[in-house]
Amino acid sequence: MPQLDVSTFPSQLFWLFICFTSLYVFTVRVTMPRINGILEARRQRIESSLSRADELKAHAERVRQEFEAFLATTRSKAHEDVMQMIHKVTVTSSQKKKDMNALVVSRIQSAEERITKQKLLAMDGIKVVAENTAIEMVEKLLQQKIDAKSAGDIVNKLFSQKVA
Repeated sequence: MPQLDVSTFPSQLFWLFICFTSLYVFTVRVTMPRINGILEARRQRIESSLSRADELKAHAERVRQEFEAFLATTRSKAHEDVMQMIHKVTVTSSQKKKDMNALVVSRIQSAEERITKQKLLAMDGIKVVAENTAIEMVEKLLQQKIDAKSAGDIVNKLFSQKVA
């Protein structure tokens, strides 16, 4: 084996040094800067993404707070509107209830007046019938004529006793 021959060691060491040095120089001058550039670009991209994510998070938080404030304002206004509407409906319904009560009372009063008038007319009619009947009964039973004024006085006296 020629590698193990001691006489070839200096030339092998020379070429080993040359190859190793050139490979080292190539790695240090070409490969490492490229790898460092890639790592630096990746680090910058990650940092920019993180800073952008922080900005978006802060923006989202501001938007959420604005939305919650808007929602609270809207709820408050809606509650106020509902309370106003309830008050308005209550006032309107109480006014209509008062109007309806007044209408019912007036109709009841007018109905009572009509009933009273009809009762008086009926009583007058009954008095007239009673007077005529009394006159006819006296004429048939007693065979006497009685005047309408006397019969009316008697019937009125009887009616006043019944009513009182």
